[in-house]
Amino acid sequence: MWRRTLDGVIVLPILEAAEPIALRGSAADIWDLLAEPMTSEDLVAVLAATHGVSAMSVAVDVDGALVSLSELGALCRG
Repeated sequence: MWRRTLDGVIVLPILEAAEPIALRGSAADIWDLLAEPMTSEDLVAVLAATHGVSAMSVAVDVDGALVSLSELGALCRG
């Protein structure tokens, strides 16, 4: 479950003891974009184009965010 707030997104992970996760800024953008399944490469390309930066400049942050969301039980990577 998740909810949009005025400054981001609050996600309730599926892990039993997990605390809600607050996603703000680009992390909230990543969450919104993942409403439609896409590869991490496509996600990087969309974010880079949206923010007018190179794909290399966002790739590490996107990969880190995806790993963190997966580890917290908020995202299933296929």
